[in-house]
Amino acid sequence: MSAPDFIELKKDHLFSPAEADARRRWALEFIPKITGVARGFGYGIFHGGTLVRDIDLIAMPWQSPTARAPVFFVLDLCRALNLQMGNHGETLFGHQWFALWDVWHRDHQIDLKVVLPANGEKLSE
Repeated sequence: MSAPDFIELKKDHLFSPAEADARRRWALEFIPKITGVARGFGYGIFHGGTLVRDIDLIAMPWQSPTARAPVFFVLDLCRALNLQMGNHGETLFGHQWFALWDVWHRDHQIDLKVVLPANGEKLSE
């Protein structure tokens, strides 16, 4: 399945209260899974936002320098959690962002921003 097979919802899309509640419940089940797996890979993950349209996550390496570089960390997450990667890129300050989808929840985008160490320390490949 490729990234185009996933459903990206427009920011102005409105959900019924029941839909919003169901999406929030799924997100609250998913977040402990991804945070646990990320911790095993040397990253801490924090979430924010409403958890309805998408799941906004921030990942920070906590085992530097043994933490893997962001792209390898995200590929490990994808393999471990059956996620698909879509677009990705770099922010103005050099941090990296990734659009991810759970294969079984194709309409719930996971927006992951990976923050690099403040001291400019290089992460392992």
